[in-house]
Amino acid sequence: MNVHCAAEHLSDDCIGPPSIFCGACSAVRYCSSYHQKLHWHEHKHDCHRFEEQMKLAPILHDFPFTFTNESVFLINKGDISICSFLQSQGVHAMGAWAASCDCQKTSTFESTLGTRNVSSGWQLTSRMCPCTGVERACSLLRSWADYYRWRGLPLDSPVAILLHYPLTLYYSLQLMASKIAVNDLLSKGTLRVHYLGPKQELDQIEIFAELSALFGIDHIHIDFVGPDVPSFRNLTELQLTSFAKCSDGDCKCKSAPNNGVRNFLVNIKMWKGLYHDVYEELAEGFPPDIIFAPNAGLAAFSSWIPTLKLIKGLQSPTVFTDFCEEASTLACKCIQEVLECQLIVPMQINPFRQPMTPSCKVMELPTYSNCFVFGIN
Repeated sequence: MNVHCAAEHLSDDCIGPPSIFCGACSAVRYCSSYHQKLHWHEHKHDCHRFEEQMKLAPILHDFPFTFTNESVFLINKGDISICSFLQSQGVHAMGAWAASCDCQKTSTFESTLGTRNVSSGWQLTSRMCPCTGVERACSLLRSWADYYRWRGLPLDSPVAILLHYPLTLYYSLQLMASKIAVNDLLSKGTLRVHYLGPKQELDQIEIFAELSALFGIDHIHIDFVGPDVPSFRNLTELQLTSFAKCSDGDCKCKSAPNNGVRNFLVNIKMWKGLYHDVYEELAEGFPPDIIFAPNAGLAAFSSWIPTLKLIKGLQSPTVFTDFCEEASTLACKCIQEVLECQLIVPMQINPFRQPMTPSCKVMELPTYSNCFVFGIN
């Protein structure tokens, strides 16, 4: 975990690792008591807010999985790395899992996004992954435990590490039920999603076939839009007609053409650029059923401002997520200041947040990919 001294920008180089915690909030660290005192004139404005956010830690750290101690607490303490955790699960640097590895975060990582084979499968046995279709419809899922029960997966399966993206998109449509006629989507059998800012997802495309099982919709079209889409992928389309396969040689996922009980198509089209720059060409007169922007960082990037204004004008239901309560609070404030509108989905904990401490965490605030959700329009 990449934790820094909170005062490193105020003084000379730090004298050691940041092992001293703020005694009030426990959310920030310092390399020395001198740096802690130096930083107080800034931190005093945030300390109480951070203290309140830290109180959510027991809830945010609560997952039903047998590997939670390793993926959450041991990684957070620095006792193990993300790589060593994935090694313990037998999936390190393999297929779609590679994008989650610390060792992939090199200077060439961004330049290689989107180059992986999209049909490498789960790299897990059939017992451990959702490689085939489902015979019973999906009832309303409200937790990882609900999803694992519905899919017949054991709680030692690590697939939630990857599936938090499609499951959060699924949950976003449920949150927007007052704005999206979900039953109408089911009856017409199509769903159109504008997916903003994909990064790791560019190397995890095959897991989005799971959306077909979740929604029970025959045709799902997703437009991936963002600056991290590689140039050679711009305007290309990928079609998923089966679920990601398991590693068992004799599983029916290898023989059934549709991997389950019905035919489906998840079509993904890539667009390199910012949403407000490519929207007119992208939409072609077909507005999205939902706009989804995971881990958006609205308050951190000014390039979001014209995109937010476009989204507001479109009146399309839009859901954002972010890594922690602080980032989400700042994002909601940004929305209110830029658009002068209120949220129709108030900021709330996402039950389908990723059950693994991210390597990008720089404070002790509870932090997970897709941790909080909120929405407009």
